[in-house]
Amino acid sequence: MTTVRKVIIIARHGYYTDIDGIDQLTNESVQSMYAQGLDFETTIGQDCQTGKAFVFHSNKPRTRNTARARLAGIRKMTPAPQTETDLERVQFDGVMFRPDPRMSYRGIKMNGMGTEYCEWMLANRHATQNKGVEVTSFQQIYDTRRPLLGDAVRLLENGNFGLGVISGHSPLVDIVVLSAVDSARSTPCTEYVGGQFDRENIAHLVIDINQKSGTTDARLLRNDLVLPVNLDVIKSF
Repeated sequence: MTTVRKVIIIARHGYYTDIDGIDQLTNESVQSMYAQGLDFETTIGQDCQTGKAFVFHSNKPRTRNTARARLAGIRKMTPAPQTETDLERVQFDGVMFRPDPRMSYRGIKMNGMGTEYCEWMLANRHATQNKGVEVTSFQQIYDTRRPLLGDAVRLLENGNFGLGVISGHSPLVDIVVLSAVDSARSTPCTEYVGGQFDRENIAHLVIDINQKSGTTDARLLRNDLVLPVNLDVIKSF
């Protein structure tokens, strides 16, 4: 094999319930994301070596277990997990789980969490006020979150990993995707790539490495979009 494929999955968490401040994925969402993982080879191909993987997630259990559900499907683990409790019992050999504060809302001031507010943020990248309320500008969030993608790409290249998962919240995962696509553009995107991430939504950063020539071909897949990225720019984040 002269070409090695490595992949970073960028995922928003699944559907969940919150009881007394403790979040838990719904059974239906666990099963849905496991099923999505089963389709990984169909979507990405069989060339990706998934035996050694890493996961960057937030401080919320739903983001860690979102990655677990997807990895269980990718690895075709049986019996298929039906609940979050099932996921917690699975031993994921060769997987490094690492909570990363850049996938959390800590230190971010927002005036809402809905679709409309996220659209306003992107359209007003440098605004620090929203309806008279002090907020963290989109640009500041972008600048402090995009280095996470650079860290992930460097780890993928230098750490003998074949697969990475960045599992987090919206709009943080949206921003990671935007930074990937912006790396190959002269001006930043003015719209969310493929629309805003809903729960259970994903994107794939696919990197093909030609072992003979040392060249790489990288692209981002989101819904039906296939978009170029510049790995050198990403690694400079």
